[in-house]
Amino acid sequence: RCLEERRARALDFHQKVAASWSKMRAQLLGDGQVIKSVLGQLDGSRVVVDLGCGSGETLAELAARAEKAIGVDASSAMLAEARARLADELSRGRCELRLGELEHLPLRDAEADAAVMLLVLHHVAEPPGVLGEVRRVLQPGGRLVLCDFRKHAQEWMRGEFGDQWLGFSEEELRRFFSEAGFERVKFYFFDAPKVPLLVA
Repeated sequence: RCLEERRARALDFHQKVAASWSKMRAQLLGDGQVIKSVLGQLDGSRVVVDLGCGSGETLAELAARAEKAIGVDASSAMLAEARARLADELSRGRCELRLGELEHLPLRDAEADAAVMLLVLHHVAEPPGVLGEVRRVLQPGGRLVLCDFRKHAQEWMRGEFGDQWLGFSEEELRRFFSEAGFERVKFYFFDAPKVPLLVA
């Protein structure tokens, strides 16, 4: 029941902030260097899924780089924003949007060869379970690029951004990845306006 309540709070938050999410995200990510790093690690991918795609900013970039980009989000309000932003890509079949929870992804086994999670995992009630589900939808040898906060003590972010976790340590993420079946993990660290970030 506690986990379901956490999921419901996270979904309610994202439903409410969908229209202003792009501005909020920019406040967290800063000058765009993180996005460039994330996208650079996905070059050459055929089918990429953006998990927790929000209002679609990163998905638009992925659609220009991959044969197909699939965005998944549990918030119908966020997907409505993404649909408006990605009208051209959707009409050309380069992009697809799917409503679904990260704990039960609306994707077939091994449907994608790459996935990205950008400032998503700290909203998840049970990160190891979600990463295991991500592993299921990736092809053998597939790549996940995850960007999230390093562990911090900014309690105000629980209320302002609906965060479930106050970031993660490198050790925590290594354990989560290992439990989910990911074999090789590299970390990159970035300074950001609010809280330092790590990319794995």
